[in-house]
Amino acid sequence: MFKIIRGVSPGVILINILILLILWISPLIFNQQQSFHFDNRPMPLYLILRDTAGSGQPGIITALFLILVISYLLVHYNTVLFFIPERTCLPSVLYIFFTGYLINYQTLNPVIPASVFLLLAFRRVIDAYHKNETAFSFFDASLLTGIGSLFYANLIWFGIILVAGVIILRGYKLKEIILSVAGIPVPFLIVTGIYYVFSLDIKRLVEDLGINLFERSETYDFSIAELAGIAVGFIALLTGIIFVFLRIKNMKIRSRKIFILLLWWCLLSVVLYFVSPAVSAEILYLAAIPSVYFITYYFIFSKSRVIPLLFFIAFIICSGAIQILQYLI
Repeated sequence: MFKIIRGVSPGVILINILILLILWISPLIFNQQQSFHFDNRPMPLYLILRDTAGSGQPGIITALFLILVISYLLVHYNTVLFFIPERTCLPSVLYIFFTGYLINYQTLNPVIPASVFLLLAFRRVIDAYHKNETAFSFFDASLLTGIGSLFYANLIWFGIILVAGVIILRGYKLKEIILSVAGIPVPFLIVTGIYYVFSLDIKRLVEDLGINLFERSETYDFSIAELAGIAVGFIALLTGIIFVFLRIKNMKIRSRKIFILLLWWCLLSVVLYFVSPAVSAEILYLAAIPSVYFITYYFIFSKSRVIPLLFFIAFIICSGAIQILQYLI
């Protein structure tokens, strides 16, 4: 299986779907719902998505579909941008493994659709590379980030990535730095206008934003198996980051800048988890996106064939243990 998913054969799609169904079989069958802080005071677009998709299995199926969209984008971006100089489906499979690491979040949650919008924003940032004129794609990226924050409010903080993208890709251009943040409040202004037209509670909207950004969320109770899985993932990520940056001088300039921006994404996710009172373990869904690229690069180009395979086997064991031990402990 490891050899198959390192390539781009059609069979990888079936493997992706199979792994996803296996890791999400428990919520699909038993429908164990848990309420989180973002469910108590949901952001507007997440509220619409949740009410449209419905509770129980329909909501979980919607989440599975969005995860498959993310896994497709992860592979597609490398195919187009080619910053990992080999076509591979490893990023998508690794991301699906990471989605099985937190049992209680295996349901429709706002971080999943927000991740889709942040990935789209990331692509628009990279599109600005080597453009001679003003790169208005930074405004598009900030607009997409603002839309995503209407699902998951803490996505607003990832506007820092947009500013970092301007500096890394384009240098200190004030106009483009302003564009990189100017689009974030636009979706909120539009929603506020809609609330005003339909005589909805604008004060409630502002309160919901404040609660989702600054009110302390519940502490996630990690199981031993979940901690073991996250530890394995962290060691693999750290190994991948070191491996990439030891070889970064030999990369093409665009690939080098992309990996630097991905490192910013990783670090911001970690900082938000430890600093922001409103951020809890759900940030793993966002942190996993840049992480899988570093791990993939290491898996593909490591001279050792054994260590990447051992990491991959560890991902399988940890994911399986997390699913099984929830019934035994």
